[in-house]
Amino acid sequence: MLLLCFLTAVFSFLQLTSGELFWNVRDPFKMDLFTIESRLNTTNSQLNDNSLNFYLSNNSINVLANLNAVQAGKIDRRAEENWWNLYPFGEKFHDVDMSDQPWKDLQIDLDFYFPFYGFRFNYSFIYPEGFVAFSYPEYVQPPYTFPNPLWPLQHDPSFIAAFLSDQSFVHVGETQISHVWYRIVTRPQYRWKQATLDTQERAGLLTQPARVEDPALLDAITRDIRENMVGTIGYTADYALIVTWERMGYGGQPKYLKLNEYDQIKKWQNTYQLVLTTDEHRSFVVFNYANINHTSSTSAGAFHGRGGRQSAIVGMNGGNGTGFYEFPYSAQGDSYKLAEFSSTQTKGRWLARVDEAIVYGGCSNASHGKLTTSDPWNGMIGGNSINVSGPCFRPNDYITMEIDEEIFDCAYISMVKARCIVPFNMIFKTGPVAIQIAQDGRSYSWHSSLYIHPPALTRTEVRLLSHTDKIDPSAHKNHWHLSDIENLTITWTAANISSKAGSRVDIVLWGYREDVIDREFLEVGAIARNIENTGKFSFNQKMLSKSLIVGNLWKKFWGGAIQIRLSKDDQTDYGKYVMWSGAVPFGWYFRDTWKANLGANWALKLCIEWYNYDGLRDNFLRDVYTNIPCPCTLSQALNDFGRFTPLPTCEMMGDSSCIYTKGAQHCIVSTNSMPDSGTEMCCYDYNGWLMFSQDYEQSTDYLRYFSAGVPYRANPWGGYVFKKPLYVPTWSNFYNDLLPYDVCCRWAGHCEFYYWRRATSGCQNYEPAVIG
Repeated sequence: MLLLCFLTAVFSFLQLTSGELFWNVRDPFKMDLFTIESRLNTTNSQLNDNSLNFYLSNNSINVLANLNAVQAGKIDRRAEENWWNLYPFGEKFHDVDMSDQPWKDLQIDLDFYFPFYGFRFNYSFIYPEGFVAFSYPEYVQPPYTFPNPLWPLQHDPSFIAAFLSDQSFVHVGETQISHVWYRIVTRPQYRWKQATLDTQERAGLLTQPARVEDPALLDAITRDIRENMVGTIGYTADYALIVTWERMGYGGQPKYLKLNEYDQIKKWQNTYQLVLTTDEHRSFVVFNYANINHTSSTSAGAFHGRGGRQSAIVGMNGGNGTGFYEFPYSAQGDSYKLAEFSSTQTKGRWLARVDEAIVYGGCSNASHGKLTTSDPWNGMIGGNSINVSGPCFRPNDYITMEIDEEIFDCAYISMVKARCIVPFNMIFKTGPVAIQIAQDGRSYSWHSSLYIHPPALTRTEVRLLSHTDKIDPSAHKNHWHLSDIENLTITWTAANISSKAGSRVDIVLWGYREDVIDREFLEVGAIARNIENTGKFSFNQKMLSKSLIVGNLWKKFWGGAIQIRLSKDDQTDYGKYVMWSGAVPFGWYFRDTWKANLGANWALKLCIEWYNYDGLRDNFLRDVYTNIPCPCTLSQALNDFGRFTPLPTCEMMGDSSCIYTKGAQHCIVSTNSMPDSGTEMCCYDYNGWLMFSQDYEQSTDYLRYFSAGVPYRANPWGGYVFKKPLYVPTWSNFYNDLLPYDVCCRWAGHCEFYYWRRATSGCQNYEPAVIG
């Protein structure tokens, strides 16, 4: 007997000193590095007594000899199963593991605000059952219904569910192999709100548990969101909460006592991840699914984790009856497909924006659905790019877009994005318009709507400045409306027009004109071509080459807009491609050409040309004077908000620049027009009295202090049918009513011609607004 014990000890010693590392030894039960590591006590990297006894009775001495070599904090838990679609998690990345108690929440303070369904939360509750809540949920026997139809009599919690179902922590013997990990990721304080990615900064552990500074990880999250969802180019993830449910069993799963049943256990484990990321203004949710095997629980009537009355729920509930957004495969028996498919370019990854209304991210293989656009609005002039997502695109798809019955081609960017550039001079209307996308050029089964802004209300992306704007704040500001100005500056946001470094742009002029039959909007000249995209360009008008003028278009076009566009068409550039200024007269640009061809009195000749032409048209003043008289006082004008609305360029509570109505405190324009588009416009001085054009004194200096309101031939808002002359929003009013003011009053110095055709309406027939 003693001899037998001695031989056994010698044999064991030879095995211990063989030098063969345990992770190169594969026993019949496939005990690998991850399996050994998962049984370590993560607080001291040592086996507890029960685990030690378990290993002594079930494992070879080669494995036990090298247990101390295992360092749990050095292992990436994604490596064994190739779960690389998950973001890093586990001890190595300073995650904290929740305790083994089903339906026990862990409340954590986020230290930042996470906007969700219109609310802002700085705390959350993490549950082992596959969801993160923002209010306490009550345990309910499946099946679940959200939002709770019995609210407010019963609680309706606010939560985000990656895989909401009854789940359990799986054990082999006394050793737990299921975990719920979490950590909060932030940027270093000196990097907050900076858009620069890839700074090569390393992660750092903060003083509180489960809190790290990891800009590299946040950069990766930012890039994943930008690449897989339209309208997110300007987003940068400043904060993230990462929760990982690792190897979770279904609710009611039995406890396994034998090590050789590990493969059977592994078969029914679910591993998935939920990422909440925000910049405290916009917020996004990322679902990552590595392995989904069971879809339900015993409490839901499932058999071995499948079937039953209801499968796991995936989606977001706003709480308090706000609403529930359901993801694909939610509450369906095939929810295992969450790990096989995705809405992004990464298998098993799903994405949504959740700060206000829920916006589904990525793409879908459905045959029809709703489009997501980079912006829910667009300018009326066109030329702007629209990035869209909805169907999953293929490189060979023939992608076309239809807007308001106009069809044009789009370009493939990626599986989840297509880029459509709206052609110029196509959509001359405002308000909501229907848009549709086809992948074959024929079947328009994906749809949405786009709101078209009139140019006067569109955010000006090209800013027009002059030299005196910087050196003399009190100087005259309307230099771009003058004809004798020389030093001018144009600025724009270079990063918005192009996403590529080294891009080059053209600065060109587009002129607008119309007659009684049709309208024209054409490129009439350029300020510079193929210049560096720096965001600023200064020039002297005298130095501009006359070769930049297009043909003889100077004869017909007196004003329009300045366009900045990429010099080279590049569909892979994610920028806006085109930017526009507001409406601007071209006296400073065509001055020398007009003078050379029309003589020194070129401005007066243009004014008289307009005066004679306008006199031959219909007399719209008669109907305006009779049917839309001006209120007599400012108080009456402010109270009559049903028939009049503030003029956007001259209102006491908004833009008070009053470019065309100097000396006015407040101006109003009638909400309704006459059938021929005639519209009333009235202005009031700082004493609250109606200003009359008949009080004008013939002096150019007088215009700096007094310009009365006048009736308009065309309404600034346009009118139905929009595309016809006199009814085009902004441009008809600019061409017929505002540009003649520049020509006669500012350029020629003979404003009497303009006021003879646009005399202020009296208030004798005005009936004040009443209530009741």
